[in-house]
Amino acid sequence: MSFGRKCLLALASLPAAVFAQQPTITWMMADTPPFHIGDGPLRDQGIRDLQRQFLQHALPQFAHRTVIASVTRNWYDMQRNDGVCIVGVVHLPERDAFASFSARGGPPLGSAELIVKKSRLEGFKDVLAADHSVDLKSLAQAGRLTGGYQSSRTYSSDVLGLIADRGRALHLEPVIGVPQLFSLLDADRLDFVLAKPIEAAYFKHANDYAVLRIRDGRAALPTYIACSKGPIGTAAIAAIDTLLRDDANWNYFVGIAEKWADNRLSAHLAE
Repeated sequence: MSFGRKCLLALASLPAAVFAQQPTITWMMADTPPFHIGDGPLRDQGIRDLQRQFLQHALPQFAHRTVIASVTRNWYDMQRNDGVCIVGVVHLPERDAFASFSARGGPPLGSAELIVKKSRLEGFKDVLAADHSVDLKSLAQAGRLTGGYQSSRTYSSDVLGLIADRGRALHLEPVIGVPQLFSLLDADRLDFVLAKPIEAAYFKHANDYAVLRIRDGRAALPTYIACSKGPIGTAAIAAIDTLLRDDANWNYFVGIAEKWADNRLSAHLAE
């Protein structure tokens, strides 16, 4: 029996009252510019915003609603409610218990690197390798430095190892969201943040940032669309897979990120 047939049978088994309305997909978003942008001139025009809007318009068989919450709350809701979907997430084995993932995975839009103020680059000389990349072993012993990271983000294994290292002298502060990370960096309460270069470009208003590449850093993981494993979420993933199986739709969906960086980000920085 095909996957799509199973989804239709699952929906058919629902009580008749469910069909009084269209099945609803709740798209969960987090305050993570430039992926979701909650305010300002680019409100609702972030990368994941535009990808979500494309999916909403292409799936008229569902009603759609959007909810903005923390990353942790988004996953919490998916575990406990049906019809919940999230765009642009990493497929981890522990999430298979409550989430179904799209068949195609898109580009990760970069991995986390060290973002520092250019005016403070001098203080990082002793943690750089010969090729000017950051040596994580040296960084771990730099007790004079304080860094920040997003507590709910899925980092590469080498960065996660640094965060989990109880023997490190380096101070690392968990922060809820990316905007708070850059606010603390701007206020000199952090010496660096672990963030993506595209995020640094978006937040470079008052300060000019430098990106210090992590030496031998693990490649960033692809990102997927995830939906809850109930009948509505399962039907949603089946419809999404059918839509994105078409190469024209897929190229448009993943191309949103490239066009966004070329167009909206450059216009944003010019303001």
